[in-house]
Amino acid sequence: MEESSSLPADLLDKKTFIQTELQKLLEEEEEYWHKRSNLNWLLQGDNNMAFFQKVANGKKRKNTIFCLQKDEESIVEDEKILEHATMYYKDLFGPSENPTFKLDSSCWDEQDKVTQEENDLLCRPFTLDEIQTVIFSLEKNSAPGSDHIPVEFYQNCWEIIKEDTMDMFLEFEIHNLDLGRLNYGVITLIRSYPS
Repeated sequence: MEESSSLPADLLDKKTFIQTELQKLLEEEEEYWHKRSNLNWLLQGDNNMAFFQKVANGKKRKNTIFCLQKDEESIVEDEKILEHATMYYKDLFGPSENPTFKLDSSCWDEQDKVTQEENDLLCRPFTLDEIQTVIFSLEKNSAPGSDHIPVEFYQNCWEIIKEDTMDMFLEFEIHNLDLGRLNYGVITLIRSYPS
């Protein structure tokens, strides 16, 4: 009936309700079997090793990528799958070849623009006192940065690291600091399941 014509509103509501209930039941069944498999593992342990090896191997197969599509081509070799996935995410998250971001000089009113005096102040080299003030004004127990080092390390070890920190800022000022490496991060792909 649905294929030949659109459903009336009452049947459409009923269909939506039934689909929602079915989804809930399927989720409950999945949870039941998941709990039961954990219970079996606890109760039977090594007694049923063959079964649990099959379960583990099944999970591995489920999480393995056997093939990727690129345009009209199927990629099946492990090395080429890895290479394609790596290049895909490098292209997706990497820097653009020709950045096109530009600001029109008419964006701001004259009174909102930086004066030459303010520009000179902003462009002057960093001082050790400024850097120290910023580091010691950071909130303790806050989330660490991309280097995974907490603020407390920088504050407690300031006398040891201050010269290296200052050198890093000087390298930045003369455009000799590899910002890509400084901001380096690791991307982890997490499989998404429909909810």
